[in-house]
Amino acid sequence: MRLLEYVEEKRGIDIPKKEAMKLLSSKHSKAYKVHTIDYPIFRGVRGYGEYVYIDPSKSVEPRISRNTNNYYTLMIDNFSNWNKYPKRSKSIICTTDYQYASHMSSKVYRVFPENGSYIGVCPMDDIWGAIAYSPNNEWTYKDVGWSIHEIAKLPPIKADDPVDYSDMIDIFKKIERYRDKLDIYINDLYTYSNVTKDLWKEYRSSKKTFLYYMRQIIDPDLSGFKLVKTGNELKKFREVWISAPCVLVNVSVEGLSLSNLE
Repeated sequence: MRLLEYVEEKRGIDIPKKEAMKLLSSKHSKAYKVHTIDYPIFRGVRGYGEYVYIDPSKSVEPRISRNTNNYYTLMIDNFSNWNKYPKRSKSIICTTDYQYASHMSSKVYRVFPENGSYIGVCPMDDIWGAIAYSPNNEWTYKDVGWSIHEIAKLPPIKADDPVDYSDMIDIFKKIERYRDKLDIYINDLYTYSNVTKDLWKEYRSSKKTFLYYMRQIIDPDLSGFKLVKTGNELKKFREVWISAPCVLVNVSVEGLSLSNLE
């Protein structure tokens, strides 16, 4: 994803300092106690005051990936090998790099998840750059998502990008149904052509269904993702996502100065 994706999301509410401190000393105490050590989580977002409360799991509408297709979000949300991870569509997307968070928004917040909550950790600063599992190729999650997008746009499929999981499964079934008829169209592709052609070739030789093949290459363990609990060590320069309730505190607030956070 891009930083703009979580800068533009606004699903929290402003809360008074007294309420924020009460939460930080109780339900969110584990994250707050380690905030001066090396485990900070940041979020750049506009439109809030100094203290914010957000529970992304209670969002009325699921979060849809912006500026890209929605395939990797739907796969992470629904594939069984990801079932221990927070749902991306019901999460806030954050970073462990202050500079990255501040790049698109002058307002940067420290994020304090609720005690006992799980945090999905990408192997790098952007999930788009995560490497899908392939024995013969090195594709990023962005490569895979755009390759599916390209294949789904070909005749005779001509499918729009999916909004929900059932949409994606329908597209995968059509790809499977027309697998013997798409080769000529694949060869004529221009955009992302080399990656898409290689992915299609590997899928065809695998003799697996398209759904099974995607489950195989989009795998958290093989791609280097981690799942950690609130208060545990987080590496710098990582994209992270959280579906649990969080307290956000502007980094300019006294006691949370930038000098304590970097």
